[in-house]
Amino acid sequence: MISGTPNWLIRPLLRPAWTYRLARILTHPIVAFAALNLVFSMWHTPALYEGAIDIHAIHFLEHFPMVGTATMMWWPLVSRMPELPRLPYPAQMIYLLGLSIAQIIVFGGLVFSSEPVYSFYENAPRIRGLTPLEDQQIGAVIMKVGGGFLFLTLLIVAFFRWSREEAN
Repeated sequence: MISGTPNWLIRPLLRPAWTYRLARILTHPIVAFAALNLVFSMWHTPALYEGAIDIHAIHFLEHFPMVGTATMMWWPLVSRMPELPRLPYPAQMIYLLGLSIAQIIVFGGLVFSSEPVYSFYENAPRIRGLTPLEDQQIGAVIMKVGGGFLFLTLLIVAFFRWSREEAN
């Protein structure tokens, strides 16, 4: 979404000084990192998670903070605007490493729980004889490994781009 939006379309939104200052704050790596992980963790609390499953309006509303903070999180990595610049490659690598580690709290809670965290899944149909707890644990591992693989791949790409930039 960020890479596909031309700068000329974003620049008019940044003309008022207050929107430019707000955009600078929201796309700052520390703010983006914290916002994404806070929203991600918040929506994995049982009350909100199950509310989003049971009530379509909550599920619909869940997407606004998720997409918003995901956009904030990606900005320091893919921005092409000098006004809201991307991080240098070494900082990108640290940022990506932090992102890969930060969500361990949510995944650890799901993997090491002694009982299912979300009651919805206790009543869900069983697939391949998995218990609700095993299903939760496998789901958490799949999400963590998938996200970790993405962040590790991007970290490696940043490393090689930095290396190539330094060699020139």
